[in-house]
Amino acid sequence: METGELVVLIDAFNEMLAQIQQNEKALREARDDLEERVAERTAELETSQQRGEAFSFSILRAKDELERAKQI
Repeated sequence: METGELVVLIDAFNEMLAQIQQNEKALREARDDLEERVAERTAELETSQQRGEAFSFSILRAKDELERAKQI
């Protein structure tokens, strides 16, 4: 193998390595972004669930109070 061919192969290898590194970086950033979005959405859902439970509890309490008031 001639020196020129070796240089071409090394350059091609280095270019592929740089592309792989860029792809890995992009994948890490996308994964991190997705994990952040999932965490935010999970927190939103938990808050919504807590509000729904609180609302349901207040409705049941109001129903109980109404039934007691009817008995008086």
